[in-house]
Amino acid sequence: MKRLLLSLTLAIALLCAFGARRACADDYREYLGKPMPDFSVSLPGGGRFTLSEELKTKKAVLVNFWATWCGPCLSEFPLMEEAYGLYKDEVAFIALSTEPEDSPEVLRAFAKENGLSFPLASDGEAGLSALFTDSGIPTTLLVDRFGNIALIEVGAQSRLDAFTNAFELLCGDGYIKTVPLRGFPGVKSRVAAPDDGLLAAAAGDPPFRLTSSSDPFVWPFLPGQSDRGSCLTASNTGLLSTVSEVLIEIDAREGDAFAFDAFLHTEEYYEKLVLSVNGQKIRSFSGKTEWFSYAAVLKPGKNTVSLRYDKTIVYNMPEPDPAEKVWLRAFRLLSGEEAESALQSFPAFDFAPVTALDIKNPTAREVRLTAPDGSDTLYALYGQNTRSYILNDIVIFLQASISDAYDPDDVFLTESSTYTLFTPYTFQNRTLYLPVNRPQDGGLTSTLITLYNTVDYRIANLLVFENEQAADAFTERIRQRGYEAAWTYLDEQEQANARPLPQSASYSVTFTDPSGNPVPGCIVNFCTDEMCVPVQADENGVAVFEGAPYEYHLQVIRVPAGYVLKGNLEGTAPLYGGEIAFTVERLK
Repeated sequence: MKRLLLSLTLAIALLCAFGARRACADDYREYLGKPMPDFSVSLPGGGRFTLSEELKTKKAVLVNFWATWCGPCLSEFPLMEEAYGLYKDEVAFIALSTEPEDSPEVLRAFAKENGLSFPLASDGEAGLSALFTDSGIPTTLLVDRFGNIALIEVGAQSRLDAFTNAFELLCGDGYIKTVPLRGFPGVKSRVAAPDDGLLAAAAGDPPFRLTSSSDPFVWPFLPGQSDRGSCLTASNTGLLSTVSEVLIEIDAREGDAFAFDAFLHTEEYYEKLVLSVNGQKIRSFSGKTEWFSYAAVLKPGKNTVSLRYDKTIVYNMPEPDPAEKVWLRAFRLLSGEEAESALQSFPAFDFAPVTALDIKNPTAREVRLTAPDGSDTLYALYGQNTRSYILNDIVIFLQASISDAYDPDDVFLTESSTYTLFTPYTFQNRTLYLPVNRPQDGGLTSTLITLYNTVDYRIANLLVFENEQAADAFTERIRQRGYEAAWTYLDEQEQANARPLPQSASYSVTFTDPSGNPVPGCIVNFCTDEMCVPVQADENGVAVFEGAPYEYHLQVIRVPAGYVLKGNLEGTAPLYGGEIAFTVERLK
C-alpha cells in the first residue's frame, strides 16, 4: 500500500483540506457562472478592499479563504505571491482568513513574516466563508470581469501555472462571456502530437482511426517501445496535474468490442488510465501491473473511444517516479464469440447493500458525539454517515463496503494513524487489518478512517479513540474551534460486557487423514489483507502460529507426497486464538 505523506492533525483535518488539489463538491456548482456577492473588508494596514471597486480596474479577482493554522493554506501562498507579482496589474487578490482570532495585528505580522504583498483580511466582516468553505480550506474563487464566479476550487495548489493559466484565460481579449471552470487549468502540452499513421502503427495497425486531442491542455500519446515491442506511451509521465489522451474512432456492428493491452507503473488511485466509450466512462486502472488485456462493448455504428492517463488528482505532491510508465498496444476490434468471451472475462464489482464503515473488534465501544441539545450537529463536519468508537487494541478490524450508488474506481479509503490508502478492490466486503501506531511521546491517539468518493466529499467516516481521555481531548479541540460538543457511550450496559482482546493469540491447525491419523509436513497460510505467513505442520500434524489476534484467512497450500489438495482446505481462524482442523485426502 502507498504511504501518504500527509502531516495534518485530526483537529485540522476537520476544517482544512488535506493539502491537495480537490475538485469542488457538487453543491458548490450552483454558484459557478453566477454573480459573486459584492463585499467590502478592512485591510490590516488601512484602507478597504471592495469587490465592485476592484472590478472597475481589474479583469479578475482572486478570493482565497484560509487560516493561519492551516498548513496547506500556507503551502500555496508562495505560489500565490509569485502569481500576484506577475498579474497584479490585471488581477486583484484578497486572502480572507476564516479564523476569528486572526486579528489585524496577527495578519500584519503573518504577512511580514512570510513575505506576502497581496492583501490579507478577516472574513468576519464579509461572512463569505459560510457560503464557500463547507468542504474545507484553502478554498479559492475566481471572479471574472463580469462579476461572475468562474471557478471554485477546494485545496492547495502545487503549481504556479494553475494560477497563471487561469489568469491567461480570464484576462485574454477573447474572454467575452463567463466561462465556468471545473478546476484550475492543467499544464499545457509541450509535445507535438504525432500523425495518425504513426499512432496506428504503434498501436498495432488496427482497422480504425487513431487521433490526438486538439485541446492544448491535453497531452498526446506518443509512439514508443516496450518490452513487447512497439507501443503508445503517455507523454505526461513525470508531470503533475496533466492528462494524456488518445482517441479511437471505430465503426462497429452489433456485439463488437474494442480491446487493448496495457502495462502500468503508476501511483495507485492518484494516477489513472481511464477508458471511456462515447463519453461514458467504462473503467479506470492504476497502480503497478503486469501486461493485461481489457475489452469494452461498442454500439452499432460510429463510436469514439478515449484512453486518458489522468494525473489531475494530487495529494502528497510526490517527486516524479523515474519508473512511471503507461504503455498501450494491440488495439483491436473483436466480433462474435471472440468479443463475447472477452467481455465476459471481466467480473463486475461486488457491491454491498449499503455504503458503510464498521468495527468488528469485540472490545470496541460505540460513542455518540453530540451538541448540548443532544443533536448530532457535530456530524455536519464529516457528513451523516459517521460513527465513533473507543477502542484500545493494537489493531482495528474494519469492515468497509460500498453500494452501487458510487463508482468503485472513484472510491478510496484512508486511515490517518498510518496514512494508508486502500482501493475498493482491496476492501470490498472484507475485514481490513489496520495496525494502530501509538505516538512515541505518550500522547492520546485519535484515528480518522474515511471513505472518499472522487476526492469530492466523504461518504463514510469512523472516528476511533484510544481511550476516554482521547475522546475528551478530541471534543476539547472541537470546542476550541467554536463547536459545543460532548461524547457519550451509545449503549453502555451492552458494551460493558465486551471481552478484552489479548496482545497476542495462539492458533493451532491440525491435519489428519480420513482415518484420523496425523499428516505431518502440510503447509497452511495465515493471511491478513496485508500479508500471508506460511506455517508447516510438525511430526504430529500440527501447525502452530503466534500473532496478533485476528480472524486470519487460512489456506492449505501444500500437502506431502501421497496426499492431494482436494475438498474444503480454506477457513477462518477464531479471533481470540484456538484450534482448527483440516482433513487431507490420500492420493488414490
